[in-house]
Amino acid sequence: MSSNVTRQLFETLRFHLGEWGLTLLLVKTPDVKEPKDCWFSIRAICDQLGLIPTRQRERIKSDQRFHSSWRELPVQTDAGYRSSFCLRIEKIGLWFTLINPQKVNARFRDRLEVLQADIERKAAEAVLGEAAVHLSAPSSTDATSSDQLISVARGEMYFHCPRCNTPLCLIMDGSGVHVIAGDEVP
Repeated sequence: MSSNVTRQLFETLRFHLGEWGLTLLLVKTPDVKEPKDCWFSIRAICDQLGLIPTRQRERIKSDQRFHSSWRELPVQTDAGYRSSFCLRIEKIGLWFTLINPQKVNARFRDRLEVLQADIERKAAEAVLGEAAVHLSAPSSTDATSSDQLISVARGEMYFHCPRCNTPLCLIMDGSGVHVIAGDEVP
C-alpha cells in the first residue's frame, strides 16, 4: 500500500531583521515546543555579514559553551534543501559577542558593535538587576529617554572580617563604594 502523504520534518522560516537588513533562516524541528528551541543557520548570517562560515563553524565547535547547541540540519534555500551548520537560537547572543567587528562587512560593523554593547548591558542587568541600569554608562539612546536618575540611595552593610573578626561597614553611595574598618564603624 503506497501513501502519497509527504512528511516535512524540518520547517525553514525566513525572518527579516529590518534594522539590520539581514535575513535569518530559522529551522523548526518536530520537537520544538518553544521558540528558544529553534535553530538558525550560521552560513546565512555569515554570508550577509561577510564572515567566513567555515571559520565560525570551527570556532563554535571548539568552544565548550556551544557543546550540544549545534547541529547539521536541512535548511530550505532558494536552491532547495541544503545541509547547514545551525545553532540553537538561544546561543545567538553569545555567538554575536564573539564576532570580531573588524572581520565584518563595513556596512554592518557599527551595528554589530552597538548590538554587542546592548548584549553586555542586558547581561549586566540580568546579573545585577535594576542596579545595573543606574550603574552603567548612559548610551546615546538613553539621552533621548524620559527616564532619569532622580536620586542616589545610600546603602550600608555591616559585617565582620571572617579572618580577624574586625567590624566592617560597606557603604555604597553616589560617590562610590567605601569600606570602613575597626573603630571607625558607626
